[in-house]
Amino acid sequence: MGILLTILKVIGTILLVVLALVVIVLVLVLFVPVRYRWRGRIDDPLAREEIDAPALIDELAGSVEISWLLHLISARAAWPSGDLLSVRILGFRLPLERFLSGKKEEEEPPREASEEEEKKDERTLRQKLEEIPDKVGKIRRRAEHYLAILDRPSTQEAIRYVLARLFGALQHYIPKDWHLKGVLGLGDPAAGAGVLQVCGYLYPVTDGRLRLDTDFMNYRFDLDTEGKGHIRLFHLAAAAVLIILNSNVRRLIGSLRKKGAEHVAA
Repeated sequence: MGILLTILKVIGTILLVVLALVVIVLVLVLFVPVRYRWRGRIDDPLAREEIDAPALIDELAGSVEISWLLHLISARAAWPSGDLLSVRILGFRLPLERFLSGKKEEEEPPREASEEEEKKDERTLRQKLEEIPDKVGKIRRRAEHYLAILDRPSTQEAIRYVLARLFGALQHYIPKDWHLKGVLGLGDPAAGAGVLQVCGYLYPVTDGRLRLDTDFMNYRFDLDTEGKGHIRLFHLAAAAVLIILNSNVRRLIGSLRKKGAEHVAA
């Protein structure tokens, strides 16, 4: 009896440790933010009458960095210096080149089709052409079914609810610390005026982070941008739970599943 109790205690301890680890990992994934940062620069101080794409590419430089849990997992992409893409876990760099570089299979020389194969292909093509009206009819009937579902007031309420929840979650991911400044010339006075007009329209949203001047007569791309932010999966998880618990959303999912099962059976 004592041995059995000892075994049960060991099993219970192991289960508690596993449960604690699962809870810790879940809390880390949901609440520890994924941080991101970007930098970019186009150094083009000279005004040009025409766009010089090679020169702009030569003057382009930038990087994007993503990290999680004090850089326990991190990724970085940079141009033109450094690795184009570098991913590190616990400080060790993953050999992405080994996964991305693959040997191309040798192409076989084209083989001439026999007369029998040509006749078979012709019959197959004729059958496919004859099946087109039936397929079009099925697609039309499916579209009518789904449009009828979309016309329901409960479906429209569900769509509005989903969009509101997703928009509310994504608001937490918009970077608060960023800027885009410099000179943007598009070689046309009207286009230059449009640049200034757009900056004026967006000023209440950008709060002065978008500061662009323009060259009204020439092409010029002398720009600098930098920003950072973070993402917590908790906001998306909370939005997903609220969406699933909504009665209109559940009714919509049930209708779509029912229609899908009917089409499969048909």
